[in-house]
Amino acid sequence: MPEGPDGSDPPVSFLIKRRVSLTPGQACVVFLLAAVLTLAIALIFSSTVGAWPILPFAGLEALALGAALLWQARHAGDYERISFDGRSVLIEVCEGGRLDRTEWPAPWVRVVLDPAGERLFVVVPGRRIEVGRFLARSERPRLAEEMRRQLGLQAGASNE
Repeated sequence: MPEGPDGSDPPVSFLIKRRVSLTPGQACVVFLLAAVLTLAIALIFSSTVGAWPILPFAGLEALALGAALLWQARHAGDYERISFDGRSVLIEVCEGGRLDRTEWPAPWVRVVLDPAGERLFVVVPGRRIEVGRFLARSERPRLAEEMRRQLGLQAGASNE
């Protein structure tokens, strides 16, 4: 195993990203195509058949689709990074463009997985942070075990 610059174990980091099906650019293209098509059909029906009440509903549909795609695009870059450097644990949570960074001494940190395996927490006295939210339920126990292993190797901490 390679060593860090000071001869210690190298830092270990877990990067967990949200799964997204569309990039923000692709979401913009989808919105423009859907909005143009919806509004074109509404205009055709309102001008040929006189069904003008279709227009406000077509506008509302385009607006709702735009809002949903905007939310998706804003959260496409969300991630969690959990880093172990031998002395401390750094947790970065980026959600909706907002970055929260928290660092604790490794001996203070415990990793707690709820009995159902649905939620994984990093716990220190007085605080807990949920991690692994972007993972499938079946992947959380493996992450918990690997995090406990890193804490045991690097800090000698006991974890539940």
